[in-house]
Amino acid sequence: MFASCKGDFKGSKVSLTDIALFLSSVEKCMCCMQAGTQMIKLRGSSKGLVRFYYLDEHKSCIRWRPSRKNEKAKSECQPQNLSSDSL
Repeated sequence: MFASCKGDFKGSKVSLTDIALFLSSVEKCMCCMQAGTQMIKLRGSSKGLVRFYYLDEHKSCIRWRPSRKNEKAKSECQPQNLSSDSL
């Protein structure tokens, strides 16, 4: 997949070290997302709901808890097509 990145990419050389660092960063980001984070969901002018958001085990959606909806408490992740033009 990254074999074509060995040449010029937006005017700069991409080395195997650069690719390894990028993949390491992506892996760390995915681990942090799966570990989750606590945020306050603001509703109205005075109500704030504390929620714990995390990437599910299948890496297919963002889930939160607590929720009364259980299985419905999710937001589907849509794959994004990245090309060298969009970077």
